[in-house]
Amino acid sequence: VQASTAPGGSLSKDLCAREFEALRSCFAAAAKKTLERGC
Repeated sequence: VQASTAPGGSLSKDLCAREFEALRSCFAAAAKKTLERGC
């Protein structure tokens, strides 16, 4: 709890969430390409 209330705690959390979102969208795009190719 203390880590989340510390200055910059929410910032690093947001950065991690954004990175995860980008990774997920990238993975989704790759999976879509594979499906379209009929692999």
